[in-house]
Amino acid sequence: MSKTFNLTLLPLYRLHGNEMPLPPGLLALTPPRRKARSRARDLLIVHLSMGGNAPFSSANYHQMTSRAAEEFYKTPGSVTAALRAAAIILNGDLLERNIAASGQGRYSLANLVLCALREEQLYILESGPAHLYWMEGNERKDIHDEEMSGRGLGLGQSTQFYLSRLPIRAGGRLLISPKLPAGWEKILQRDNRSASLETIRSVLMRQSMEDHNALLIEIESGRGEVTLLKPPRPLKPTLASISQKIAEEPRLESHQPQPIVAATRKEAPAATPSLDNESKPPQERPLVLREEEVVEEEIFASPPREIPESVLNPKEEEISTPPPLQTLEPEEDILDSLPQQIPTEEDLFASIPRQAPEPIVEAQEVEEEFEEEVDTGPPMGEIIARQSALTLAKGMQATREGNSRLKDFMRKMMPRLLPADDPNAPVTLPSWVMLLIAVIIPLVVVTIASVVYFRFGRDIQYETAFTEVQVAHARAIEQSDPVAGRIAWEETLKKLDIAEGYDKTPESKVLRIEAQSHLDSLLGILRLDFQPAVKDLPRGIEIKAMAATETELFILDSVNGEILRAFLVSGGYQYDDNFICRSGEYSGKSVGALVELTTLPKGNAMGTSVLGIDAQGNLLYCAANQVPTAMALQTPPVDFKEITAIALDADILYLLDAPTREVWVYSGRAGTFLDYPTSFFKQAPQGMDRAVDLSVKGNDLYLLFADGHLASCTYSLLDTVPTRCTNPAELVDPHPAAGGGNNFGQVHFTEMHLSTPPDSALLLLAPETQAIFRFSPRSFSLQNQLQSIQGSIPEGKLSTMASNPGHLLFIAQGDKIYMVADIP
Repeated sequence: MSKTFNLTLLPLYRLHGNEMPLPPGLLALTPPRRKARSRARDLLIVHLSMGGNAPFSSANYHQMTSRAAEEFYKTPGSVTAALRAAAIILNGDLLERNIAASGQGRYSLANLVLCALREEQLYILESGPAHLYWMEGNERKDIHDEEMSGRGLGLGQSTQFYLSRLPIRAGGRLLISPKLPAGWEKILQRDNRSASLETIRSVLMRQSMEDHNALLIEIESGRGEVTLLKPPRPLKPTLASISQKIAEEPRLESHQPQPIVAATRKEAPAATPSLDNESKPPQERPLVLREEEVVEEEIFASPPREIPESVLNPKEEEISTPPPLQTLEPEEDILDSLPQQIPTEEDLFASIPRQAPEPIVEAQEVEEEFEEEVDTGPPMGEIIARQSALTLAKGMQATREGNSRLKDFMRKMMPRLLPADDPNAPVTLPSWVMLLIAVIIPLVVVTIASVVYFRFGRDIQYETAFTEVQVAHARAIEQSDPVAGRIAWEETLKKLDIAEGYDKTPESKVLRIEAQSHLDSLLGILRLDFQPAVKDLPRGIEIKAMAATETELFILDSVNGEILRAFLVSGGYQYDDNFICRSGEYSGKSVGALVELTTLPKGNAMGTSVLGIDAQGNLLYCAANQVPTAMALQTPPVDFKEITAIALDADILYLLDAPTREVWVYSGRAGTFLDYPTSFFKQAPQGMDRAVDLSVKGNDLYLLFADGHLASCTYSLLDTVPTRCTNPAELVDPHPAAGGGNNFGQVHFTEMHLSTPPDSALLLLAPETQAIFRFSPRSFSLQNQLQSIQGSIPEGKLSTMASNPGHLLFIAQGDKIYMVADIP
């Protein structure tokens, strides 16, 4: 069974030489009511100390520590992930403050220590210089790495921190301090198990008179509670207190040392509002802090110091019956006269009994009495922009003064250089010169200001936006639920788009690759490296459709209404400028502009490779190095209005005439279609006049409509059973991250194609997103998405696609064609 521990906290806080009860940047929490499920057993300690030259009030401290705690407890996943998220959110907040205050030359720098206790493991995050000194039995360990923890938070968009893990045991103690003053480590290395926290604090505070912001933590077995001890604020010495202390001092002739008990006082704890605790029953309160008044304990009297004359010889009106005082000897003699049994500093802890804790009081102490200002630290990179603006302003002022001096000089000198009746008469510059000066100077100023902004201002905006990207990335990487993960990675990419609107850096590129890779894995997206396919293709063409065999690629140009050919060579396809397949007179038969095409099987009766058709139903058979052959289809009972699409399957030609709401079926013999057509439907599906494409496989016919939805129809060979259609066909995305069901409402499909066996799939083209969706022809379940690797295809809509029996995939954009091999 896992162990739980109680934590007892005692601050060591001295500011400007004055000891204070509680530092404003300290916050200790048990799990609140609203939290991520994985944070239910975590205790959190936030220790925040500020540097820099900007004032930071206690209210600001409380806001920052509460923000870190909130982010920690709402972040799911591992403990380290929650610690990282809390540090990143604080870094972003401080960076925004620094950017806003950079005009005043002020900035804040934060040293942050986060400790999360789960069972017998203490997880630690350090950002900025910090020492965590662990003491348990004979074990001593200083957890400190200045290079990995960095300078602190608030200096840039990157958050540098040092993560560590410490196994803990009952009876251990931990000191958290931004620095270890000289002498502290020597004291901490001694056996202090018998000394109370208050005694250790007293000895450490007397060892160094510098300002401190440290924290002592004691670990004991318990129920997972946090107790915060509050040291008393020392009383200012008065004449009466000094006289009383002198009177209580032991006489020097005594052979036994007498303990001196310092004057003490107990302060009533001031209950401040906690995290909505008052209105909830105790078992639902998110925060339980115990606060004890600590009475400082002096063990042995230190050698007496020099006492003012007014104290040694008080007036009668001040002290009526002063206690008898012994003449003080020099300090060296006093030390010599003390008995040898006085404990040395090494024996200090062993002779001190442990102090029992005072009654527990529930409260959260937030000190709001002080507003700390610290010495100026190192300069920030973000201040460069403001310094540049200040330099620009000084330069403008100097320019104005220079122009004024030059103008005065010219007025005085020009009369002396030029002949004139009155040499003292001032020279007036022509109006066009004054106008030129008035135009040029503002242009120069605006140009310089623009250069400064684009050099520095955009950098600051980028850093702010990139900080938000890092926060979103930290949340996304720890998501275990596929749907939540997809949403988180999509949010990361959106924020990354905003950041890269200001600048693209190596960090942003790496982050984009990682985010896109995670999102692709969740949604079943395959990234393909498309390459230019056809060499020397004529410019200015508009590729409407394509069809391919194993060695040839046929391209329908909608501008001229003709079919172009490219043949396979090493490294791609070569355009064939001798190929003829266009409108014209062939053997007395006229063919108009071609509107559709399809490839023909080998060994057909016409000995050709491709078949084109015009709007009136005239067929044109074409092959390399041959003159095209024209042939007219039999006219159906209802004349053609518009041949929208054609498909060839098993020597049967299917023609879609959307305006007449018909699909005509021509049975063929070896590639020739001489018979009268029959209608595929006895009753056409609803909205047939808006169909834009069709594909056929056996008795199954698929229709694609202008709004992007799909219909599936199965031909009936029985007169008593009509041909039935499913309109619309339900597309399904089985990937868990998609959430199940039909999630293609925002995807607009414009073209459809059935790939060749054995892995036949229904390919749907989404030109806006440059994606091809592969569905199962029967269940309409999404197999995967085919998209290009970023940069392999220029941005813009795709126009058409095709595939060949060798699993080559072709896509067209404008007058360019790209291909990729070995598609699934």
